[in-house]
Amino acid sequence: MLIVLLNLLVMPFGFIGSQWFILRQYMRRVLGWLPATLIGGVLGIILASIVLVPLTFVLTEMDELEDIAINANIWLGAAWIFLGPFLFGIGISIPQALTLRRHVRGAFWWVVASMLGWAALWLSGLLAAVLLLALNSGDPPESKTVQVVFAMITGGTAGAAYAFITSIALVSMINRSHRAT
Repeated sequence: MLIVLLNLLVMPFGFIGSQWFILRQYMRRVLGWLPATLIGGVLGIILASIVLVPLTFVLTEMDELEDIAINANIWLGAAWIFLGPFLFGIGISIPQALTLRRHVRGAFWWVVASMLGWAALWLSGLLAAVLLLALNSGDPPESKTVQVVFAMITGGTAGAAYAFITSIALVSMINRSHRAT
């Protein structure tokens, strides 16, 4: 639980800060980025919940029917891992793109970059967690210190994947806009 809380508390501030740092080098007024990101984060959670929570109930009910050969846990896991990041990425990036469009041509490409970034974040974080658990014989770490290190490694891996994709997209969009003017 400590691992999840640390990742949820630390990573968003890193994303917002790194994106703002890139933006402020190219644009004068980027104060709208923080509120757009916060509003978008709430929208992303709502959008993912609107789709995934009912899907969870439907698949759980289908799993209880004996006539249907379905393993709800597999489908639920796949939906939350693969569909969740795309839905969250759409929700968080639309207000950001609306903020960017005042400064950057083709700002709505940010929505695509963000969706891909969130998918890479979730998948790379999941992969790092699976590898670390495999190294620990499949058991979660018991020591609080090891849990913090575990959180830093999984969160850092996930954050790096997201930052790599979105930073390249953001700088590319800004450079393309500056060349066009």
